[in-house]
Amino acid sequence: MTEKQYRGRIAPSPTGLLHIGHAVTFWRAYERACAAAGKLVLRIEDLDRDRCRREFADAIIEDLHWFGLDWDEGPEIGGPFAPYIQSQRRSRYLEAWEKLRLGGLIYPCKCSRKAGRDFGDFIVWRRDDVPAYQLAVVVDDAAMRISEVVRGKDLLVSTFRQLLLYRALDLLPPRFFHTSLVVDESGKRLAKRHGSLSLRALKENGLAPEELRARYMSKS
Repeated sequence: MTEKQYRGRIAPSPTGLLHIGHAVTFWRAYERACAAAGKLVLRIEDLDRDRCRREFADAIIEDLHWFGLDWDEGPEIGGPFAPYIQSQRRSRYLEAWEKLRLGGLIYPCKCSRKAGRDFGDFIVWRRDDVPAYQLAVVVDDAAMRISEVVRGKDLLVSTFRQLLLYRALDLLPPRFFHTSLVVDESGKRLAKRHGSLSLRALKENGLAPEELRARYMSKS
């Protein structure tokens, strides 16, 4: 593996069935990895112990394969940067947290994650002793040598937060590519509450992957 090799990733969270909006974003990542003759990594982001379930992780892998996606490294096939399941990578997050603490870059706070401080300080470790999304993603993307992160435009603020963490941890950040979102009839982005637009439901309704890609890729 060379330093210039393209390495992308798709990182679903198993809190429900995968919907078409996420699948379209993941397809963009797949396309960009293929175009660069690079590698694509599947990582399962299951740190939310109250919402994440193994059956959803299994369904995500099955549904993504059905949609036409393939990857080079992941939980079911392994790879040089295993494990590819975040709940099995806790020691790495603790090391990063300790580096931030020793550097005087973090402090204890009882603020809610929903405090609305988009452009202020943000949480890196939750009060239920779980690493926050921002920290875990940075640690994993750096460890897995991801060269480009493809994500929706709704995660633009997260990108800026993660760039701060890359700097604080002396890590080289990847490039970021923000793609348009698939939205519903009212113009709101799709979420897992749109159960009728899950890949599983669309498959059961007899729609083919090729049809779905033709229909929704043009909307993103």
